[in-house]
Parts: sequence; C-alpha cells; structure tokens
Amino acid sequence: MSSKRDFSPIQSDLEQVYEQYQQQHLYEELDDIADQMEETLLQCVIANNLFERSLSVNQKAKDTVEAAQAAVQNDDVHRLEDLLPEVETRVDEEETRINNEIQESRIEMHETVRAMRGLNEEIQVYNQGRLRGLETLLDDWSWKQHVYTEENNSYEERYNEAEEFATDMRSVFDDAKQAIGGEFTGQEIESLVDNLLNEGGVSFTELSPEQIQALADSEISSYLHLSLG
Repeated sequence: MSSKRDFSPIQSDLEQVYEQYQQQHLYEELDDIADQMEETLLQCVIANNLFERSLSVNQKAKDTVEAAQAAVQNDDVHRLEDLLPEVETRVDEEETRINNEIQESRIEMHETVRAMRGLNEEIQVYNQGRLRGLETLLDDWSWKQHVYTEENNSYEERYNEAEEFATDMRSVFDDAKQAIGGEFTGQEIESLVDNLLNEGGVSFTELSPEQIQALADSEISSYLHLSLG
C-alpha cells in the first residue's frame, strides 16, 4: 500500500522546478527593467547633447535597480521579489518624466528645423539631406538604430555612440542655422530670419512697413510664423 512518504521525492522535485522557474522569471523581469533604465539613461545623453539640456535619472531609481542587482548577485531571491515592484514603479516614473521633457524639446526644435529646411530649399546654402535627417529624428525619435548596433556590445560603447550621434545632430542644427541666417545679413528682413531661426516667429504688430514689404518680396514668407499679438 502506498504511503504519503512515497510521493515526497516527486513533491520535492516539483517544488525545486517551481523555485527555479520563479527565480528565472524574476531574473528576466529585472533584465527587462534594467534594459528600460539603460534606454532612459541613453535618452538623457542624447537630449543633453542635442537640446543642450541637463536631464538625469533620479538617483533613487538608480539605487533601487542597483539594490535589485545586488540581490541577484547574492542569490537572495526573496529580497529580489520584494524589491521588484518598487524598482518597476520608479523606473516607469523616470521613463515617463524624461520622455515628457524630451517631447517638449523635440517640438520646439522641430518647428525651427522644419522652417530651416523649407527656407533652405529656396536658397540652398546647406546640405538638405542632413537637415532632413535631423527633422526625421525629431519626428519619430528613431535614435535606437544609431546606438544599438552590432558593434556596440557594452553600455559604455552605446553611451559613447549616443553622445557622438547627438553631438553630430546638434552640429547640423547649429551649422544650418548659421549658414541660412548668414544669407540675410544686412538685409531688411535679417531680424525676421533671426526670429525664425531662434524663436520660431514674430509679432506682426512689431513689423515696420518696410519689413512687411521686404517680407512679402522674400523667400521666407511661407516659413515665418506670424502672430497678431
């Protein structure tokens, strides 16, 4: 007659399998969160170099991720399980905050770049393909394809690539602005072009009759945002 004791090895094996599965699940979840944190950090690198911002991930979020990683190194599965909800919450919050900050900067720069590209089509003083590349980046924020490459296998390599890519895109913005603005130096509409490239528009009430006429006769009238206030 079978006894309860006969099933104990099977039960023990099942418990061990479950524990291994649970442990693997927790490790994979932490890996996903760590990837999310890395992407947020790299976005800060790009934003700070492209938009000349000073964004950074909250130190508390970094600390919770490091604490979870320490639990893995110490094989402390229970500690990891306790930490993961807080880690996930903090990393999600930081990702959302950074994305919102970047979105504001993207919109602001995109308006200027779109105007520059349109104006450059008329005067052709800068590489239009480079301007389109910057405009595309601001449109869809497709930075990953430039940073996550087969050659970049470590975070340090991806960090350096992100920094280099963003610096290059910033140089496109600055060089194009200088080249386009320089074409109108000394002209009646010089200040209007300056507003276009730096502020995105000008108040119609601030224009002199001469500026209004010069604007009507120029190539930039289609690209300058005029407000009535």
